[in-house]
Amino acid sequence: FIRPIPRGVIVDADAERRRRRTRVVALSNMVGAGAVDAALRAETKEECSSFGKVLGVRIFERPVGGAIGEDDAVRIFVRFAEEEAAERALLAMHGRFFGGREVRADFFDEARYKANDFA
Repeated sequence: FIRPIPRGVIVDADAERRRRRTRVVALSNMVGAGAVDAALRAETKEECSSFGKVLGVRIFERPVGGAIGEDDAVRIFVRFAEEEAAERALLAMHGRFFGGREVRADFFDEARYKANDFA
């Protein structure tokens, strides 16, 4: 049984995303396994700087296999000075195409970022 939404109640589809908003954005499917090169970090920082001050960019490459697919083998973590900048980046990057690949973006826990816990 699904209850109808009462008249006059506004449903905010982005409320969950804003509730867990952080200053770190995780980007995946920008490049495939083995495609990380020396320019990727600088290119990502330059692109993301248009959304706000970038404090750091870390790239984590996982071996493909099991539950790890080609599209999730490389994850790029971008830490911003402000949550609002991270949100602008997430909204702009999610679904965007980079090198023929559709980028996925999500917020990432800041404590895990600081601890280098990217697995």
